[in-house]
Amino acid sequence: MDSNKNKNALNLFYERFGLCVISGGSGGLGVEFLELLCGLNKNMAVINLSRREAENPGFSTFINISADFASCADLPVIGSKVKAAIEGANSSGRVLLINNCGIGEYGEFCGTDLEQLLAIVHVNSVAPVFLSKIVVPFIKQNGGAVLNVCSTAAFQPTPVMAVYGASKAFLLNWSIALAAEMEGDGCTVTALCPGPMDTEFFARAGYDSSMLPDSITLSTRAVAEYGLNLLMRGKTHGVAGFKNKVLNAMSRMLPLSLSGKMAKMAMEKSFARFLKKNKNFQKDWNSSKKALS
Repeated sequence: MDSNKNKNALNLFYERFGLCVISGGSGGLGVEFLELLCGLNKNMAVINLSRREAENPGFSTFINISADFASCADLPVIGSKVKAAIEGANSSGRVLLINNCGIGEYGEFCGTDLEQLLAIVHVNSVAPVFLSKIVVPFIKQNGGAVLNVCSTAAFQPTPVMAVYGASKAFLLNWSIALAAEMEGDGCTVTALCPGPMDTEFFARAGYDSSMLPDSITLSTRAVAEYGLNLLMRGKTHGVAGFKNKVLNAMSRMLPLSLSGKMAKMAMEKSFARFLKKNKNFQKDWNSSKKALS
């Protein structure tokens, strides 16, 4: 499909949506989703849930709800606000839910803070289930779609980011199962699986994105465009980036135990390359490892 035909198809598809609920719209990939959707349908009402307020790129109705999904304590209050905002938006048309928020942590399991590990599970796995439980009834009533932002980490064990990878594996499998359940209801569920992106995610996870090969790192705009196209085509899941597709296919041909060992070797190799380029960081890293031993 050429670019003009694809743009027309996207316009026709997203013009049918009257409401979008998105988590993590204040930064990185979330900002790109909002900007692209605004270009396709600025009359859509948008409800954003994130710790920081997101900027409105030009939607006629834009609601920010302060939400920190790192624990379950605030979920009842957040849920009440989301329901009230959806009903208050009084929008007509299809409903779109984008479960975009996600966090990670770089480091071996035994040396990682338990509270942070549980926060990863809450943000990456619990929050999408929670928001879907609230929004999906509106989707079934009006028609619409769910877009879950997963990761290529969902397809294989990810040593030194073990809980992150496992949380994304849950999200991928749950998304595909939900898609099967909702088939025939006029609703679709799509799992977007990007590889590394140049966002603040890596800094928050304690992992420098310069450790990663440039050839597999995609821009957030490219990933967001791919995700919206994927959802329009009604796909249950898709991996963003040709090289990521190839690497993912290769890893899935290996036994899981071997895949985990190879992933650990790759992470260690990337980290060693990074340390070689950053002499001062190596000293600080060695000191932190001694403190944890």
